Parts: sequence; structure tokens; C-alpha cells
Amino acid sequence: YQRSLVIACEVGNRAGEGVALSNLGDLDEELGRYEDARLHYEQALALCRQIGYRVGQAEALRGLGVVSGRLNRLDEALEHLRHAVALCHDLGERETEIRALLDLGDALHAAGRPDDALDRHRAALALAGETADSYALARALAAIAAVFRDTGETDGARQHWRQALALYTDLGMPQADEVRRQLATLDHDPELAPPAPTP
Repeated sequence: YQRSLVIACEVGNRAGEGVALSNLGDLDEELGRYEDARLHYEQALALCRQIGYRVGQAEALRGLGVVSGRLNRLDEALEHLRHAVALCHDLGERETEIRALLDLGDALHAAGRPDDALDRHRAALALAGETADSYALARALAAIAAVFRDTGETDGARQHWRQALALYTDLGMPQADEVRRQLATLDHDPELAPPAPTP
């Protein structure tokens, strides 16, 4: 990503520069470097606004929302994520809209608003179904399950986690292990849990 940023700057591809900055933000966020991620997203947002690249703006806003949530700035997170969802919807940018809806749902869940969280997660689930995005479907199902668990709706949680597990397993995704752990905790069945990693 650093190399792509350098190349984009060298050839004057400012949209590519914005994409590279957001990609660096995504990686920083995944590695827990939230302040670095915030800086990259802010740079991407400023650049994309300057050149009128609205898809890039939506991606940067979504990232800023996620990082704000990680830093417990929930009001800020909700504002960024709502803006990202609205912008994606206007642009017809469905892949980013799904991600932003899921992230918005997660932020609403963290803010103690489970009904609003479910609304956003279900909207993401519907869009993912229309686009046949199996990974997004699995993520939405798992997010719905987590809300159900925290509101005491155990049957709903179990049903959605089992659907998510089937999708993650078919995709060969590591998230399947976390879903198995959640189901094992829910059902108090240690046999459902994945084996412990070999030292």
C-alpha cells in the first residue's frame, strides 16, 4: 500500500492516492493502530473531497466511523457512518454501503440501541442477498446473532450463528472458528468449539 501510494503520487493519480490512503487506514485499524488509521482516513477524506471523488469519500468516512468506535467516540462514529451509508446509497455503491450498514449497526449495538442496530444489520443482509455476497451475508448474520444474544433471544442468536457458520465454512474463512466458539458458549457444548491451536 505504501508503494502504491508513492506510485499514485508520482503519476498524479489523485484518486489512486486516496484509495491507497484508505487501504492503509484499513490495515492500521485491523492491526489496532487506531490513531494511525484515523490519520490515513482523514487524509483520504480531505483529498477525495478536494477532487470530488465521492466513492473515496464514502470509504474514508466508513473507516473514520469504525476507528471512532474503536476509540469509544460513539457519537462521532455514528455521524461518520450515517454519512457514509447515505453517500453510498446515493451513488449506488452497494458493496461499500453493505459494509457501512454493518459498521453502523455495530456502533448502534455498542451504543446500547439494539433495535436500531438490528434495522441496519437486516438492511445489510437484504442488500448482501441481492448482490449474492456470501461473506457479507455471513457477517450480517453473525452481527444479528450477537444482538440477539445480548438481548436474551437465545434461539434467534443460535439460528443466525448457525447460518453464518455454514457460510463461513463454505468460504474457508477463519471467522468460522469464532462463530463455533459463540455457539459453544451459547449451548454450553465444548464439543462445538474449534480445537485449540497447536503450540
